[in-house]
Amino acid sequence: MNVIIFGTGKRYIQNKSHFQHMQIIAFLDNDIKKQGSFLDGIIIDSPANIHKYQFDYVIPVGKYYMEMHSQLRSLGVDETKILDKDHKGIYSMIKESTHYDVITSCTKPTRKKIAMISHSMSMGGAQIAYLSMAKILKRNSFDVRIYAESQGAILYDFLKAEIPVTVLDGFELDEREIKYYFSGYDCIIANTIALYDFISKISILKIPMMWWLHEEDAGYRAHLGTRDINIRGNVHVYGVGSRAIRTFSKYAQGEKINDLHYGIQKYQKTGIIKAKRKVIFAMIGAVAYHKGQDILSKAVEKSWDMWRERAEFWIIGDISDELREQYETEDQIRIFGAVAHNKVLELMEEIDVVICASRYDTMPIVLAEAMMLKKVCITTDITGTADYIVPYKNGLVCKSDDVQSLSEQIEWVLSNREQLKAIGEESYKVYETEFSEEVFERNIVNIIKNILADGGTNENEDSCTILS
Repeated sequence: MNVIIFGTGKRYIQNKSHFQHMQIIAFLDNDIKKQGSFLDGIIIDSPANIHKYQFDYVIPVGKYYMEMHSQLRSLGVDETKILDKDHKGIYSMIKESTHYDVITSCTKPTRKKIAMISHSMSMGGAQIAYLSMAKILKRNSFDVRIYAESQGAILYDFLKAEIPVTVLDGFELDEREIKYYFSGYDCIIANTIALYDFISKISILKIPMMWWLHEEDAGYRAHLGTRDINIRGNVHVYGVGSRAIRTFSKYAQGEKINDLHYGIQKYQKTGIIKAKRKVIFAMIGAVAYHKGQDILSKAVEKSWDMWRERAEFWIIGDISDELREQYETEDQIRIFGAVAHNKVLELMEEIDVVICASRYDTMPIVLAEAMMLKKVCITTDITGTADYIVPYKNGLVCKSDDVQSLSEQIEWVLSNREQLKAIGEESYKVYETEFSEEVFERNIVNIIKNILADGGTNENEDSCTILS
């Protein structure tokens, strides 16, 4: 098949492999400076000269392919010979993508390639946990690349960790695009329920897959509607704690999955602690109904006269202007807005008590970070973290969606300040046994080795030895 490629820019360079089995007889480009030169040993000509060539198809490869299509038609090219997105020809294989590659300092040989799929690059708990997983896999000699469908703040944390990222223009891929991007991998990892439809498509590759779930009912309803989960045998599913596991079973006809907690790297404290006489309470995370910042606001408003000389309250996280006006008062609650993750950890050094007032939340990563820093945690009884708290020994638990219950726990803290250090020490023990990076590393490396050994068949790659 003789083809002419219309376009020699970035889009063609990124997708050259799509055309490697075709006989390219010429390139076309409207850039006069390129005309008469050569690309891959093939002439670049003006579109006006297209009739000099005998070709089967001409393929517009550029951002403005519709304009290119119109230009070809105006030159008298038969529409049946133009293959582009509108005509679902070979061009439909090409998904626009942005590649962020890195120069790695790793000298260990990498023998297994892993694609880690994330629906978002926002600075959320699931993405922070995913970053930790990627770092662990990289230092255990796995070759890791992240795929996401949007950019976000955590993108640069992956690049800083020397982990390359590809941002696709959406995950609505057809079978050929799936094979193009992912058939060369030994294992695929996907994060969150938001990727269910994508997992259903990509599992056709029969490559071993791991799906790591963090959500409760609201997340499932948002992404599944009334559908049940139905997955192929090469997909190995894990949940972050008992609540995530129970929710999956509810939507997957009772199917059981395994537990995998995230792990948090130890934070090197600055050692700079400001002198204070009040107990600082803080809620950390994006301000939203399910996070329950309104519960804290109501509790503070109700008891402010009793607490004003003893307590200070902070809300840290992305917040709309409307909610900022609603929650921020001159002396009751201090609103920080969105703060970079490293800055959050610095602020946490000043905080005495971290509050999670969530109406639903499987395993809030901020509580694990608080335990790592030996802070006292107050959490609602619906979080997975509550399973590990012995009240008044290593943390406190209040009822979900209950202003009075949260108020009582805050008052207990203020009335028992002498016990806070001991509770913080005990909370650190929970971090060490359940949420430390060391425990997570041991678990995830063993899981990936087992998945590679037992699950799925990569029809596109020769088998090779599992890392020891």
